[in-house]
Amino acid sequence: MNNDIQNEKTMTPPLPLRPPDRTPDFPIKYLPSAIQNYVNLISEEIMVSPDMAATYSLAILSLCCQQKAKIRFSDTWTEELNLYVCIIADPSEGKSPVFKAMIRPVNEYVQQYNQAHAMEIQNNIDIRESLIMKKNNAKKKGGSPDEIRKINQEIAKIQEMHALRLMTTDSTNEALTDLLQEQGGKIGIMCDEGGIFDVAAGLYSENNSNINTYLCAYDGQSIFVDRMTRCVEIPRATLTVGIFAQYKVLSSLLSNASFTGKGLTQRFIYCLPESRIGTRSLSPMQQPEKSIEFCQAETAYRQLIHALLKLPATEQDTCLTLTKESRILFADYYNTIEGRLGKGGEFEEYRDYFGKSAGRTLRIAGLLHLAECQDIHKPVDGNTMLHAIFLSEYFISQTMKILGCDKYNTDTDFVLEKLIKRCKKENTNTISVRQINKDIRNRLSEERLTDALLELEKHNYIQFYMPPKNQYNGRSKGFYTINPHCLSRNC
Repeated sequence: MNNDIQNEKTMTPPLPLRPPDRTPDFPIKYLPSAIQNYVNLISEEIMVSPDMAATYSLAILSLCCQQKAKIRFSDTWTEELNLYVCIIADPSEGKSPVFKAMIRPVNEYVQQYNQAHAMEIQNNIDIRESLIMKKNNAKKKGGSPDEIRKINQEIAKIQEMHALRLMTTDSTNEALTDLLQEQGGKIGIMCDEGGIFDVAAGLYSENNSNINTYLCAYDGQSIFVDRMTRCVEIPRATLTVGIFAQYKVLSSLLSNASFTGKGLTQRFIYCLPESRIGTRSLSPMQQPEKSIEFCQAETAYRQLIHALLKLPATEQDTCLTLTKESRILFADYYNTIEGRLGKGGEFEEYRDYFGKSAGRTLRIAGLLHLAECQDIHKPVDGNTMLHAIFLSEYFISQTMKILGCDKYNTDTDFVLEKLIKRCKKENTNTISVRQINKDIRNRLSEERLTDALLELEKHNYIQFYMPPKNQYNGRSKGFYTINPHCLSRNC
């Protein structure tokens, strides 16, 4: 052992296994032009990574387009057009200004709609309340069943109206289902803070997590709630989630067993934009007024959002279709994803996260299509599908980043991480071949494990040694010493 410790002391720092990994930038050029221009200008104005606003633009499109149509690949495969989006950034990264800039046209539309329909909504409320009061008085005075039935028929003829609500920022699961019912089965949770995850985890219900609404409303499923005090019936529920949050929220989201076990965490697309802190600068010559270019981009973005919000909701079976070219492109992409999910593929260990990538690509294609033409009868063309595929690949890279998959993009990285973890856990700098086989052979074949160990030895991460035979009666398969530089820091 002393010789091995001496060898460990003389081990030089390991050689890099590859150039440093960096996730690709958001491919903004594949967004609709009105969104491209606005995203670039507000990102420059607020001095944030364009990835932040670009990703959130998809949450905005989802909010505008959910229940305007589905998208169909086949008779047995359709997807809703809603997304769950989570953008992670540290404090002072500009999350709130980006959120306000992107959501502003939505708030303007809601305000204008409710002002224009205020009298109609109030008259509806007054008439229904008057009829309900009439029914209650008839019951008190012993009215006949026919009289009460006629009043009920009058009430049923008047469709209940409410002020338009497109989103909420903080709702319990019970309040969320009530909002969905009130708003015709669709709502958004849009916020520049991540507190909604605490609420979903049971903040106001003695830590009893109830996320059924989130799970059902992702896929447009029916929601039926039967309680002693309330009943809710929503034939088709869709929910959009667009959240900005800090890294500590991401950590709690990924570690929540209820969220991951039931598949909520895996339904999100994630974005971890590059930080601009330390590189931002202000010019004293910067004008306080908006430039003509910015005003034009802002107007085009507002007009697009308002046009999408004005599209009528459709029946459940109304679907966007695909052209022959887009079907071929999507089928090829699906087959590629499937291969990556298979045994030995890069997504094998994270099928629950990447198994929804193909379906999400369809959703993004539908959103891009409606943003470009606002026509549910026109098929989604190949160009739009190709853009959706590029965006989907971006979000795959971001998900890999939040899962640490970028560390596991080769067998070598995976084995190294396992060796370091084992040594740190046992407070040692050596690990036996038997232990390595026990830890890793259920994940990698013998051939792949051998190749990975040889690669690590070649780059000076580990050194193999065989102890004297009499020490282990000839039964030892050998040991590896871990380079101390790897144990004192992340390699």
